[in-house]
Amino acid sequence: MELTPLEFQILKLFIQNKGEVLSRENFLDKIWGEDNLYVSFRTVDSHIANIRKKIVEDPSDPKHIISIRGVAYKFVD
Repeated sequence: MELTPLEFQILKLFIQNKGEVLSRENFLDKIWGEDNLYVSFRTVDSHIANIRKKIVEDPSDPKHIISIRGVAYKFVD
């Protein structure tokens, strides 16, 4: 599986926090930095959607990256 450096950082954050709910704001702070003014929540969603496409056969039925509707994401085995 090929991941971009940014996708790798996001997946690493998920794995380090397995089972925990991570808000979009968590991703913005930890991946792009707390002083970030240019990256939006939609950017986070797009990167996570790209990762899902790469790690599961059917991205519409996610097995590992679970959405907490409108709020956050959680990584599970």
